[in-house]
Amino acid sequence: MDAKQGSPWAPGVSWSDGKDRFVVQTYGTGSDALITRIRYYAVTRDHFLWRAHGSTDGGKTWMRDFWKIEANRAK
Repeated sequence: MDAKQGSPWAPGVSWSDGKDRFVVQTYGTGSDALITRIRYYAVTRDHFLWRAHGSTDGGKTWMRDFWKIEANRAK
C-alpha cells in the first residue's frame, strides 16, 4: 500500500539546521491533499518534541500545531 492508497507513510523532503530536523510531506492529491510541515526539536538521546503544521488549501493557510508529539525512550 502506498500513500495514495491511505498508508500512513508519505514521501517527503527533509533537512536539518544543525539542532532541529524538518520534514515536509503531502498526503493525498488534488484539493483533498494534506501538506504537513514537521519539526523535530529538543532532541536528546532519550527524548524529542515533534510538531506539525497542516494545510489543506495547497499551503495558502496553515493550522498551527495540527499534530504534536512528546516522545520518551522506554526504560
